Formats: sequence, C-alpha cells, structure tokens
Amino acid sequence: MYNKYLKLSTNLHQHKGFSTNVTNSSHCDDINECATNTSNCQQICTNTIGSFLCSCNPGFSTNVTNPSLCDAQHRVILRFTFTSEDLNLTDQQIKENVIQALQSQSLELIENPKRR
Repeated sequence: MYNKYLKLSTNLHQHKGFSTNVTNSSHCDDINECATNTSNCQQICTNTIGSFLCSCNPGFSTNVTNPSLCDAQHRVILRFTFTSEDLNLTDQQIKENVIQALQSQSLELIENPKRR
C-alpha cells in the first residue's frame, strides 16, 4: 500500500494520523497506529489512511462507551487454578497475560461449546 500523501493546504502533516516524510518534507506518511501500539485496541486493530479501526473477535462486541474495548456477548464462567504461589496480579504485565489467557479461553469455549 502506498503510504505517502502530498501535503494539502490544510497542513496534512499536522493531523494526528500523519507525519512529515523524513526524506521529502513535501510529502506525509500515514502513521500505522496498530504497528506502533498507539491505538489501544483491545483485540483487533486495522490501520486506515490517517486513522485506525478497532474490532472484536467472534463472541465479543464493541463496547458502546469505549469502542477500543470489547465485551463478551455471552456470560462465561471460568474456573481455573493458579499453580504458582508467587502470582502477583499487581504486576501489570502478569495481569495483562492472565486477562489475555482468560479471554482466549472464553473465546474457545464460545466457539467450541461441546468442550465445556
């Protein structure tokens, strides 16, 4: 995909989704917010020209108040056991990994209900 855009009289390079091309200042580059992790999409990020779109995996829907978040369409009760006494959910990275694993398990249960 061609990602260089001529500057317009509206100074396209000052818009949030674009940056001035480093080799030719008369052109702008689209910023891929998905690749730079600036989109904050919880599940799926799709880069668009000058912006991005967040979407959700099957079994989830876009949160109405915050479109970067996804809500489960079905209530799922998960039972799990921690095998480590040292699991520290105050550690942000560990917390994110646990949440991601739980979301993955929820999605698997929704897509394969016979495995319950």
